Amino acid sequence: MQKLIAVTMFSVLLVGSVPVQADHEVEQTEEGKQAIARVRESGGHVMEIAQNDQRLEVAYHLADGEITNDDLIPLREMKGVVNLNLRGTQVDDYGLVHLSTIPTLKQLRLEKTKISDKGLKNLRFITDLENLNIYGTGVTDAGIDDILRIKNLKKVFIWQTGITIDGVRKMKAAAPELQIVPDLVVERKKAIKEAKQNIEITREQAEEASKAAEEAKKQAEEAQKKADEAKKGVEEAQKKLEEAKKKAEEAKQKAAELLKEDSESPPKEAPETKTVDKVETAEKPAADGDAKDTAAKETEKPAAEKAEKKES
Repeated sequence: MQKLIAVTMFSVLLVGSVPVQADHEVEQTEEGKQAIARVRESGGHVMEIAQNDQRLEVAYHLADGEITNDDLIPLREMKGVVNLNLRGTQVDDYGLVHLSTIPTLKQLRLEKTKISDKGLKNLRFITDLENLNIYGTGVTDAGIDDILRIKNLKKVFIWQTGITIDGVRKMKAAAPELQIVPDLVVERKKAIKEAKQNIEITREQAEEASKAAEEAKKQAEEAQKKADEAKKGVEEAQKKLEEAKKKAEEAKQKAAELLKEDSESPPKEAPETKTVDKVETAEKPAADGDAKDTAAKETEKPAAEKAEKKES
């Protein structure tokens, strides 16, 4: 048991004493070292991919000065270049000739450069190229065939290029595994789907708006009806008020006439009127007595005459 532990510890110490080799060792020639120096002098940045990966990443997009086709010449002498960023430089189709001799290149960023369909012919020689960015360049559907000739290409960025949806369909048919960003076919389907959804949403909103408008119209009609009724009530009240004023005026005029008549008629003496009534009342029995005597006399007269005739 002790021997086994001792052997194990010895093995660990032995392994630890052996230097760890890099995953990707790249040994630059003297020409390659000089080329790296020239790239840095022109404003480019050269860095190893990682601490244990000696492959190179070259970036010109942060250079202070203008980067042209000639600045790419040193790249031909450098070994292990896997990433190259030329974004926003003055590189054009002729500059891509210098890249055709870098078969180890895996990622190439050409966005916002001056390349066109013509320069893509040089990229087919980059056998390891997997990621290509041609965003904002003059590439059109005419360059699709050259893009498809890049043997190991896995992803291509085509924003703001002349590549159409028909060109995307062609690439998808020829290389189904190729990832196209943006995928105009998918984007179109998505846009159609969203358009349909928007149409449906708009239709629902229109229906809701129509219902709201109908309800508002109904409420407005009811409000108008109430307003008309209120107006009618006001008119009736006004009419009654006018009639009341008219009657009040008539009553006022009649009262004025009565007061006028009363003021024009002579006043009556109440005491004298009462005395006459008493006298007339007192004399009335006497008058009645005289009338009875006269009537009796008239009755007696014919009777006397009849008696006188019989005697004769």
